[in-house]
Amino acid sequence: RKPPTTTAHGTGIPPATSESRKSTHDIV
Repeated sequence: RKPPTTTAHGTGIPPATSESRKSTHDIV
């Protein structure tokens, strides 16, 4: 559940922020 997509969160955030947030969300 960690696709490198901007629509992963459904908020339309940039890939740079998505990667940072993805890591944090991956742990949760």
